[in-house]
Amino acid sequence: MTELSPKRRKRSSSIWEYFSQNENQSICNECGKTFQASSSTSSLRYHFTKHHGASVSGPLSTFETSKSHALLAKFIAKTCVSPHVIDDPSFQNFVLYLQPKWTTCNSDKLKLSLIPALKKQIETTMKEHLKKTKYVSLALDRWIGLAEDSYLSIAVHGVSKAFHLESFTLEVRPFPLEEQNPHAVANLVEDTLGRWGISMMNVVAGTSDDVCGFQPAVRDALGLTWVQCAARAIQHSVQVGLEDAIVAPVLQHGKEICKFFRSTAKAAKMLQAQQKLLGVEVKRLKVMKGDRSGSAYRMMKRLLANRETITVSLLQLASAKDIGAPPPHDLNADEWLILEHTLQVLGPLHEAMEFISTERQPTIAFVSPIVDRLLTYHLVSNDMDPAFPRALKELVGSALSKQWMLRVDTLPDVFLLAIYLDIRLKDFAFVNGEAAQKALIKRADSVLTQLYTQCVEASGGSREDMDISGSVGSVNNVASVVSVTPDKTTSEQIDIDGTGPAPIASPPAPVSTDPSTSSSSSSSCSTASPSQVEKLSGLYGDLAKASAGPDDMEVVTNEMESYRKKKAAAFAVVGKITDPFLWWRMRRTKFPILAKLARRYLCVLATSVPSEHIIPKNGWILGKRRGVGSTGITCETVFISSNFSFASFGK
Repeated sequence: MTELSPKRRKRSSSIWEYFSQNENQSICNECGKTFQASSSTSSLRYHFTKHHGASVSGPLSTFETSKSHALLAKFIAKTCVSPHVIDDPSFQNFVLYLQPKWTTCNSDKLKLSLIPALKKQIETTMKEHLKKTKYVSLALDRWIGLAEDSYLSIAVHGVSKAFHLESFTLEVRPFPLEEQNPHAVANLVEDTLGRWGISMMNVVAGTSDDVCGFQPAVRDALGLTWVQCAARAIQHSVQVGLEDAIVAPVLQHGKEICKFFRSTAKAAKMLQAQQKLLGVEVKRLKVMKGDRSGSAYRMMKRLLANRETITVSLLQLASAKDIGAPPPHDLNADEWLILEHTLQVLGPLHEAMEFISTERQPTIAFVSPIVDRLLTYHLVSNDMDPAFPRALKELVGSALSKQWMLRVDTLPDVFLLAIYLDIRLKDFAFVNGEAAQKALIKRADSVLTQLYTQCVEASGGSREDMDISGSVGSVNNVASVVSVTPDKTTSEQIDIDGTGPAPIASPPAPVSTDPSTSSSSSSSCSTASPSQVEKLSGLYGDLAKASAGPDDMEVVTNEMESYRKKKAAAFAVVGKITDPFLWWRMRRTKFPILAKLARRYLCVLATSVPSEHIIPKNGWILGKRRGVGSTGITCETVFISSNFSFASFGK
């Protein structure tokens, strides 16, 4: 009789992905340790968990070298670390300790293969998002590296169907001197937009600083409405104040004092001892760096906070020995007073600039009241002001007024709609004078009514996109729409957001489960901390304190009439900040046509700060230790880091 071999049990446990087995043994694939073939999977699991630092309570994933290399490329691009880090033996030993199966990857493979592949994947995802965002605004910016080489960034901003403001950095490239003219800039922009499939007819406006021919490139060559970067306008006016003939020498003297206490060990220890003795917060003095207004503000603030400790320390150090360089003279009473007045005048501008620079939704309506309050409140002298701060306010106010282009009397129609469609400022409350407010509301309502009428009449026309141009007006110049008489409107289709014809508003059902038709006004707010609400009050004044009007969810038979009757929402209500994008998102079924128009014009930003966020990344890549890096890898890395939100994780 033939002897039957024992039946082997089915290997269904996930632990066998990390163990191999022959007739007599089970072998760990990580370290090679052998176990008897009869050993239970629990014993094998215990060994793997204890000796290889991995939890195997659930299904185990198989290690893939290609996936690990892709994740490494994402890490390098996201953090802007030098690619040569992975060539260091200590880094490779560290990774091999964590995963012995890892196949080393050098910087050449990273730069020539992995980074380009990651960039291509991000570009694909960005194009998918851009297809859903028909209208965009343009943002241009330039910066200079440590090696005095210029770079240009071209970005666009659009509002998605879910009413999220999205930013896309389309191009990061070298920007040589011969290209820094309006014609060359316009060509670069058109080429870039063409590669991304963005039509110039769908670009609403362009935001930039007034350098390198950006303004004439946007306004004249490209035919767009140009928006002066508000943050740069404020920064320029602050710099004018810092360069004042009275302020500049005092700042230089203060800088010498700060450098002395930072560079002399004995002086630094003495200052620290005086800070503890007098109950002042122990902090090092700040030193102003070049023409960076932010560093000048922090230096002045730290100097004034340590006035007594500095005076006492300098007196003691005057008779001390072995301190190296002789201590500088202390600021006299007049210089301390000038420093104090300068900080008082420029402080609100610094806070405004910092607030705008950190805001992720710096719309026209969000920024305009801030600048207006600076011009009409903070930089306006009163009878109690001494001669110097009065003169400084006049100097800085004049500089800001020349830089800031959004004058009420010459407000472009694109900006008019961008403000009117922001529920917080549809009443133009930041404008002085009731008559001026009513005039702007009337003008904005007229422009919006013309567009709304065109959309309604075109909804029954052809399915092709309507080219809003010529006598019918242009999306880039809404002013021409106002001059159109009703008999000149077209029956062609207006595809507002690339999703088909705009529907005619119809009354919703009496009962709806759609949150957009049943949410209260509080659903249009995002939570704000008490410090944020307090900062809003300082920046916006009474606008931030006003209470919101009742936000009933009545049945809408006419969008324009309903929106016309709605009261403006407050900036902050009971510790919450009103979000205009969220407001429209919750009412897009109630205002189907106006919601699409809001997507078009709320994408116009009053600052190029979102695109300027890549400047620090460039500084990380081209730091002092990497000032002569490859231009190609620099641009690719900055591009990836700026658009990292579009990267697919774990792939």
